[in-house]
Amino acid sequence: IEDTDRKRFVPGSTQSLIDTFNELGIKFDKFPSKQDICEMENFIPNILSNWIFDNTLENLDEALFSEKFIQTQRLPLYLKYAKKLYEEGWLYPCFLNSDELEQIKKGLPKFQPFCSPHKYLNTEEINEKISKGESFVLRLNVEKCVKEFGRYLDYEDLVLGKMTFDLQTVDDQVMIKSNGIPTYHFAVVIDDKLMGITHPIRGYSWLPSTPKEILIYKALNWDIIPFAHATDILDPTGGKLSKRKGSVFVNEFLKDGYLRDALMNFLPLLGWKPKIKYAYGEKEREIFSLEELIDLFEIKHISKTNPVFDIQKLNWYNKQYIRISTDIELTKIFLDWLEKYQKNNILFRSIREDKELSRKISLIKDKCKTLTDIIENIKIFYIKPEKIDWESDKIKHLNTYTIKIVLTDIKNLITSFDEDSKKWNQEIWEQNMRSIGDKHNINHADVFMICRLAVTGHTYSPTLLDTLQLLGKTEVNKRINIAIENCV
Repeated sequence: IEDTDRKRFVPGSTQSLIDTFNELGIKFDKFPSKQDICEMENFIPNILSNWIFDNTLENLDEALFSEKFIQTQRLPLYLKYAKKLYEEGWLYPCFLNSDELEQIKKGLPKFQPFCSPHKYLNTEEINEKISKGESFVLRLNVEKCVKEFGRYLDYEDLVLGKMTFDLQTVDDQVMIKSNGIPTYHFAVVIDDKLMGITHPIRGYSWLPSTPKEILIYKALNWDIIPFAHATDILDPTGGKLSKRKGSVFVNEFLKDGYLRDALMNFLPLLGWKPKIKYAYGEKEREIFSLEELIDLFEIKHISKTNPVFDIQKLNWYNKQYIRISTDIELTKIFLDWLEKYQKNNILFRSIREDKELSRKISLIKDKCKTLTDIIENIKIFYIKPEKIDWESDKIKHLNTYTIKIVLTDIKNLITSFDEDSKKWNQEIWEQNMRSIGDKHNINHADVFMICRLAVTGHTYSPTLLDTLQLLGKTEVNKRINIAIENCV
């Protein structure tokens, strides 16, 4: 957990990240304990200003930090290596305050990298300033790096290919801040090495950090691990994906009713495509399990072009996963989601306690793109129509009298059926409904539409007889009675 930038630290964010990964089914090999997370939330820097004189750092037992995964709880490790690099001349103290620093930077020609005037202080001058308690940062000595490694730094990016950096355009970057806390550029190198990270994969915006980190590897005489920089995800308008333009956080999509498996299928395919051999005429696959994606993944197939976040494609994926889930699976997913995100919904208790929920979901799931759509489509089973639009285009050619007598006949038909609605017969139902149409000389479709409007309040619904059966005989007749009374 990279928490060294305390100004941008957001309490609760670490646990939120862990929870999100767990929801996505991504399991950690190692992760910080709840106690460590709590300590991080209340972290107060307590590094002595003269830490650079601490000779015990070089004998620090690194094994003590093997189970620490939060950077502010690994500070002695960073200071150990910073002290070593300082003593060898790769880092140097800079005593400029913020006003002095700003003044110097303002006077620099455009594109000239920053170099502190304190780079050339001798050891006695440095020790005197530190002994007096003067605040300092440690900066990277790029000039020494150029002398030792040359002006141009080459490295092979696993996504972007061969990259060359001109070190004479690189600032003397701060590596250790005045409070003894490392910057990202320094801490990440030490962490990756000591934790055995083999492939740092990050966003394209971190590319400028790479030469500084490679120089730290070189200064410590460590093998340079391969970096990979994936291009930024764009929104459909062409700009960088931004929360100002809608949801960008995974937990927001989960809250909005997107399935875990759909997200885990869609997201990896943004900017990456598995290489699969297809037989002639075989349709290209788009649905993959997480296990399949893991087996197929190769860094070299990450695209160099910016992927576009297509919400319609995500909707398509989500709809496929809703459709292929069994009724029992989908009902469990839906209830878990309801419990987590929809407790304040007025239908929460009715839905949760419904013994026929799985059957209802089975009726409507093919029409749903998200779990929120399920709520919208099943609420007809829990909420009686408040106002029916008898002027709907579907039946506006019928007068009120005709609608009422048709509803009365439909009610009588339902009344004649068995009390157990599961025993109702589709063929008998349809025959009798058509007979009502013939009796009043109206289209058969109109009879079914009148019934649908009276019972659901909509011109569309799941299969009508299935809907009536799930509502039950008593409820259907109640709704028809209300419709007759309100048909004016």
